[in-house]
Amino acid sequence: MVMGFCLNSCKERDVLHYSFSSYERSQSLIPPCSQDVNIPKWLTSSIAGNPDCIDVALHLLKLDHQMKPIDFKPILEQYNYEEPKLKSRNDLREGDIILYHLDYGEAINPEWGWIGVVYDVSFENNGVARISSVGACRWNYKATANEGEMVCLLTSYHLNIRKISVYRWKDPQGLSEKRTP
Repeated sequence: MVMGFCLNSCKERDVLHYSFSSYERSQSLIPPCSQDVNIPKWLTSSIAGNPDCIDVALHLLKLDHQMKPIDFKPILEQYNYEEPKLKSRNDLREGDIILYHLDYGEAINPEWGWIGVVYDVSFENNGVARISSVGACRWNYKATANEGEMVCLLTSYHLNIRKISVYRWKDPQGLSEKRTP
């Protein structure tokens, strides 16, 4: 496990814990691919690291193999993801797509940023929110062919919401499941 510290303009210092894992070992954290033509589910699952969904997203959406996390922003907006106004880090939900900006701090790659899917929002005894997310190494690092199916698990304490973007899928027919934080 690797630990990085990120100083930000908040009073609190964010502490990021990240580690690498195989897709197989982290499969329970990653949303499954949809069997029907459901582009939002494919996108979410490919961002999280499902190799089958990555292949579908690359082919169907004609994504660039060398995309950086920031390049997903217009694609997410095109497929009905919206950026909710976050008042605090407590507003994040499981299933949200989280994009750490290039200027987040030294623990986040300043050339690539970081993108993943939130799989856990919990609170420590001292009231600190712990935000855990999973992201494909393919999107977050210049992964080699062998690392293409690896995922990165990132947990943030004292998340600086001014240096992230969050995307949540909005079903145009209002049929999506409502999630509780």
